[in-house]
Amino acid sequence: MLRPFFIRVIDSYQGYFLWFPVLLGLSFLIPFLTWIGIDHVDYPVIILTSIIIVAFLALFIAILTFNNIIPKIDTICCYNFKVTTLIKKNLSDKRFALFGFFFSGLNSLIGYVLGIPEVNEYSQWVYLWGYMLAGFICGLAICGVHGLIIILIKVLNQKFQLDYTHPDKRGGTGFLGNSIMIFSGVTISVGVLIASYILTEEWNANKMIVGEFNLNDIILWFWVFWPFFVGSMLLLVPSLKINALLIAYKTENNRALSHELLILREDILSSKEAENLEIKKSMYSFKEELRATLNSMNTWPFSLHSYFSFSSVFFANILVTYNSATKLIDGLFTNG
Repeated sequence: MLRPFFIRVIDSYQGYFLWFPVLLGLSFLIPFLTWIGIDHVDYPVIILTSIIIVAFLALFIAILTFNNIIPKIDTICCYNFKVTTLIKKNLSDKRFALFGFFFSGLNSLIGYVLGIPEVNEYSQWVYLWGYMLAGFICGLAICGVHGLIIILIKVLNQKFQLDYTHPDKRGGTGFLGNSIMIFSGVTISVGVLIASYILTEEWNANKMIVGEFNLNDIILWFWVFWPFFVGSMLLLVPSLKINALLIAYKTENNRALSHELLILREDILSSKEAENLEIKKSMYSFKEELRATLNSMNTWPFSLHSYFSFSSVFFANILVTYNSATKLIDGLFTNG
């Protein structure tokens, strides 16, 4: 089971989990109200507070989902394979802390380069604290994404016990597809909030022009699209691997069943014993049903429900960030 240090801290205060991300958000909002003032609480400030809260909630949902699929992964992998070994190596406390501090510093640096809004003598420090906090939480999430992709790829490289008769009609990989959708969905949701903040904040740095390029714009667009890239990789990399496995499995079994049916058909046509003929016909019908079941197996691990859920999240995020997207498009044409 995955229980990094920040989850263990929360576990020590049982019954207060939902308050923890709220307290993280308030740790930015209260200093803002104290040293900058309620009059300056605008849309970007609310979004930045939301990023801190929602990013931590999304991280918790992803960890909970991952812990739920660990026993299922162990059941379809070879007997001597354990996911816990990969977790200790790729999702250790040390890696989480390193990613957290790295992206905390990087997010603060990018905010400083773009130009932190100046309201009074305290505003720069308060905003930097918010960027550090949001960057640290998002860094924890990126560590989780990086480790999760590595673990899933290594898991998918194992000898799988696929089953085309499985009720999910995905060879028994449906739970992986549904989980991947959740991982990607929560990552993209946080990415939308990040994009909304970056595109609505009034950055005040002087433009850094190198040749014909504005470095401020390059940094801004990179930071806008980075979370979407992370979420897309989390969706595509393991999904394409599962798709390749299912196609190979389906092709191999289809070839084997077709060969068995051919042999049975020849035996039936040449058989002269009535008793054996009925047995062979029964076996032929059984094999035909198996092949029909195999052909109905989907080679993508996603269920209709997961498609619907992901689409709902995606289009809801588009509606929420409509104004930000409009600003983005206008900026491309006016500055281009």
